[in-house]
Amino acid sequence: MGRARLKSFGRLLPLLSLSALVACRWNAGSLYVPLSSYWTVRRPVIAAVASALLGSAQGVLSPWPAEAVGSAPVVVGDAASQRKELKQASAALDSLVDGWDKALAGEGPDAVRLTIRAVSIREVLTALALESSDPDAFGESIEQYMDALTRADSMAYTAVFAGGSGDPKVNNSKAFLKIVLKDMKEARDVANKMLKAVS
Repeated sequence: MGRARLKSFGRLLPLLSLSALVACRWNAGSLYVPLSSYWTVRRPVIAAVASALLGSAQGVLSPWPAEAVGSAPVVVGDAASQRKELKQASAALDSLVDGWDKALAGEGPDAVRLTIRAVSIREVLTALALESSDPDAFGESIEQYMDALTRADSMAYTAVFAGGSGDPKVNNSKAFLKIVLKDMKEARDVANKMLKAVS
């Protein structure tokens, strides 16, 4: 009986994997599916299966700190709320950069990564570009801002595991975090620049 159940599960596993993939693509909004009754009925079932499969693995696969895993859907809002979010992001970056040593003493590189998570507001900035006198220049600033955050996040993640091998003068947490600080300062300066452009 045990062998029969195992065989049945083996047949079901590919379907579960496919269901998970389909649900993920649905959530990303990049999969076109005809509005037939077949999919209308089965979509909630597929999403439930995917949630169960992916939810248990999220904490293992995600490089983000546990506090940062999972976030609410982005709500862009009106121009006033967009400016407010940019102002808050700028203030958060100022606080992190100005209190760098204190932040690292508390949470280490994860403090940086949590701040990066909070100030990664591409959708808001993209909408806010329309309020700028030069949307094209504002768009370039968005890319520069997000690139700096991406580099800083990657290096901060590397800093967590630094020191295991190689030249200790190069492969150490302090050396990596100096690079992170440079990128965070760049992101802060660009954020302030964008804020002035829409004020």
